[in-house]
Amino acid sequence: MDSHLSPAFYKRLTAIAKTCKAPRHRIIQEGIELFLQRYQEDQWLIGKVTKDKTSAKQVRQLLGKISKTYWETLSEEEKRERGRKAAAAR
Repeated sequence: MDSHLSPAFYKRLTAIAKTCKAPRHRIIQEGIELFLQRYQEDQWLIGKVTKDKTSAKQVRQLLGKISKTYWETLSEEEKRERGRKAAAAR
């Protein structure tokens, strides 16, 4: 077992596999593919609006700052509610 993957990770993986009636390795494989696809889409979008790597890095930093600033404006109750909605959507 990889020291970076907690017992909670394996419990969740097993629960998802049971819910989806799929083997755990398939859940992981498809998750990796989806992660890569999302990463490539993000890179493509950023690359499309920027001309060089420096600009792309600045765009990612700006988006991170915008997200952080937005979350700081939410109350603890709003954050909990969004967390509940996200968990229910999964």
